[in-house]
Amino acid sequence: MAEAKILKKTRRQVVVKAVGTGAHYANLTSFLHESSNTTNHIVVDQFFSEANAVCTINDIIFSVDGNANIIREANGFSNVVLTVTAGQSNFSFSQYHGFTVNEDANANIRIDFGSNSGTIILCLTKGEGFNDPNLQILADYQRP
Repeated sequence: MAEAKILKKTRRQVVVKAVGTGAHYANLTSFLHESSNTTNHIVVDQFFSEANAVCTINDIIFSVDGNANIIREANGFSNVVLTVTAGQSNFSFSQYHGFTVNEDANANIRIDFGSNSGTIILCLTKGEGFNDPNLQILADYQRP
């Protein structure tokens, strides 16, 4: 049981990578945006509301030697939303097809290679539930 590595994290986008065999997990709360303040402490400056969270799969890039599943799971359920087969490929859902994979978009992500091995990179779009602070009341020097 490994943690998927976060390659990029902004207020509206997250990119995660899983390499190897077995299951790799990406918890939605780990996607919260962080910034550093004037004393170089990391500060989480985004708030999470699980009840209405939306985190959709926008792109997938993969190279696997067998089948691998992308699973959304929370509260005792798990749903396979994508299965990739042996080989190398990528899908840019919104760019080429005009949609994102939004099934169970409020659930955590498990990338499961089983006994197969490979690499999967998911580009995710954060929507509702990832709430930004109100920075309008701050002076410029106070904004992250």
